[in-house]
Amino acid sequence: MASRILQIIPADGWNAVYAIRPDRNKNNPVWIARLACWALVEQERDRLVVGLDSTLSFCDQGDNFLGYLAPGKKADTWKEKALHYLQHPERHKPHV
Repeated sequence: MASRILQIIPADGWNAVYAIRPDRNKNNPVWIARLACWALVEQERDRLVVGLDSTLSFCDQGDNFLGYLAPGKKADTWKEKALHYLQHPERHKPHV
């Protein structure tokens, strides 16, 4: 499905949260990536806001994407969700 970016704004302090095999991340199943910006996106007739990472890729298109981490929040809250995703990736629906 084609996406068209209508507008972007800064995402100061926001991060994307991904699940990653613990052996690839110092025994932590949560990978945090700083957002570059938020984008107002149009997909067919719908509009939504999506985070873009430092490569300007849509964060929510990664299979292991879990959701967004607000400024000042701790990543520990995502550990259980990340472990569940790693055990059952076929059941995964992103939490946005």
